[in-house]
Amino acid sequence: MLSHFKEWFIIIFIIGINSLFVLAEIAIITSRRTKLKKYADDGSLGANKALRLKDQPEAFLSTVQIGITLLSIIIGFYSGSELSGDLADKLKQYPIISTYAGVIANLLVVVVITYLTVLGEIIPKRIAMLYPEKLATYVSYLMLLFMKVFYPFIFLLSGSTKFALKLLKIKDKTSEITHEEIKMFVTQAENEGTVDKTEMDMIKRLIHLSDIKVGTIMTPRKKMICLDLNDSEEINLEKLSKHPFNYFPVINGCLENFIGLVSVKDLFNTQITGSMLDLKSRSIDVLYIPEVATLTKLLELFKEHQSRVAMVLDEYGEIEGIVTLNDILKTFVGDLVTQDRGQTPSIIKKKDGSLNVNGNVPIEEIMELLQLSSLPGDKEEDYRTISSFILKQLNRMPEIGDSFEAGGYIYKVTKMDKFRIDRVSIRPIHINK
Repeated sequence: MLSHFKEWFIIIFIIGINSLFVLAEIAIITSRRTKLKKYADDGSLGANKALRLKDQPEAFLSTVQIGITLLSIIIGFYSGSELSGDLADKLKQYPIISTYAGVIANLLVVVVITYLTVLGEIIPKRIAMLYPEKLATYVSYLMLLFMKVFYPFIFLLSGSTKFALKLLKIKDKTSEITHEEIKMFVTQAENEGTVDKTEMDMIKRLIHLSDIKVGTIMTPRKKMICLDLNDSEEINLEKLSKHPFNYFPVINGCLENFIGLVSVKDLFNTQITGSMLDLKSRSIDVLYIPEVATLTKLLELFKEHQSRVAMVLDEYGEIEGIVTLNDILKTFVGDLVTQDRGQTPSIIKKKDGSLNVNGNVPIEEIMELLQLSSLPGDKEEDYRTISSFILKQLNRMPEIGDSFEAGGYIYKVTKMDKFRIDRVSIRPIHINK
């Protein structure tokens, strides 16, 4: 019995070492570099060593594979004959199975050792997935030691692998995180509750900047407040005091005769000195951007030219509106940005789950709020805002009270600004009104 105990102890000990390699592999691979970096900055030597292992994935994984393979061979070589031989001798005492005692003994030993080996892999894998960074800091010391011991084998394996890839004409590719993967990480963080809700909303808006077109956030030409050279100085000053904007377009009679942009700060400085309100000479250089350009492109333009305002052009090169840095900030932080006096928030969430939204709210934002993955005719060329979505569904000029069902919600036009959809009500179908 004592000899059997020693043999089983040695087998379990070898399986335990194998489990250590498995745990180290999962812990190092799944640990997040940002967390390890934080631990390292706090003075953790183990975190520094874990980062070294992450920086040498080929050598580290080769070490793990060599260790696991060697241990598997040792288990099979050591346990196969002695344990099964002793067990077979005992089974021969039973006449009914004595003929097959050797086969049964071998089978039982293989089943038990296989069970213990599999268990010795599943448990450490599960533990490593639960506490990857913490465990990585502990096992990194031992793994670096094994890397030094196995270095000749690692060198041989690495060279053989590169030679095989070269023969197969397969080139190494650097792994790049895609835009979709970033969205998945953000969704995962939101589901796990690891990020504050306000921060999460801002992150999601920031990620979607490349999906939002300039035309969806601009102030359209019908709502632009322009200073006209044909108007008196008193009228233009009244516009300046009445509307809290930083920049005003200057025109000569109509927007087709666009002169340029003026800074309110510059004009008021002129007034303080007692000079006349000379709009034409005070006009600044103007940036132009297509309405189909993305907000990321607009930000690049602002950064390149050190500007905060641009005129938006349609496909024919005509002015369609004006867009400012503040418009981007509103998109980024939502209604946290101070609204203009008397202006209704773009999105109003009600307690019953319904929404009241501005007609120019991007369709991506609506889909995100409603947790919809798609809508009828959901193609970029079809519509970019909730207004264009409604126009597409109605297939005619809308009127107040027009409504339809789509994606489990009822969309209703509640306010019009002449021919433009101003406000839209969106409510789940199950809510009775």
